[in-house]
Amino acid sequence: MSRRRMLEQDVDNMLSNLDSIGDFISSSSVSEPGHLEELVEIISDKAVDEPLRDTIPPPYSAKRYAQLCSAITEMLPAIDDEALAVGGAPPASSQAETFTRCLVAKCSSPSASFFAEGEARRRQDDAPCTRMLGKMTFIGELFVEGVLGEETMHDCVKRLQANPEVSEDADSVEGLCVLISTTGKVWDRPEAKEHMDYYFAAMQERASKVADMPTRTRLASLLLSTMALRHNAWLPAGQSQDWSKSAVPDWSTV
Repeated sequence: MSRRRMLEQDVDNMLSNLDSIGDFISSSSVSEPGHLEELVEIISDKAVDEPLRDTIPPPYSAKRYAQLCSAITEMLPAIDDEALAVGGAPPASSQAETFTRCLVAKCSSPSASFFAEGEARRRQDDAPCTRMLGKMTFIGELFVEGVLGEETMHDCVKRLQANPEVSEDADSVEGLCVLISTTGKVWDRPEAKEHMDYYFAAMQERASKVADMPTRTRLASLLLSTMALRHNAWLPAGQSQDWSKSAVPDWSTV
């Protein structure tokens, strides 16, 4: 059995029982740099791909994968920066490398490819780019679990809002709404109010633009629903008293 296949089985075991993480780490060579990076790749790929499969029993959610990452982060020993340098590249700092940094690198540094995938697949219909939405959900859950920081979230939102000329694009609109809906209850606090107000003003402008496009009314509704979610203190739709457009404040004037 290949090393990757063994790691995949280990990940499945840890998903079913988070208490087994300590035994896995102490009994394996995953703390070696190459193994650690492979573990991050396996977890990230499974978190994005498995929810898309029609399997019984249903696969684990992105939240469960994020919980796994959080638990591993707390238990995995630090790794030497020198050992993780690739292709002769200097280490990022003198601090020991950790699972967290590998995961941040997976979700942050290559994030351009997350969005390039959507940009290369402009479609004529409203079918969502499900893999991109899976990535946004996983990244959002990692933030909720405290594994990723606000810098990564800002990077994602800025990329999703980067080009106003493609504001009607289903990929970027749905990805933005998924990310904001996943992280909002944790992210939207007084210290982040300035950034959040700016993002929501941009979402309102975007909603106004797509509302005039007959083939993009669903996207306008999705943006307005996400804005209403914030207005209702991030409570689920079933607990909202008024989800009408009139209930959404004008964020551009905040």
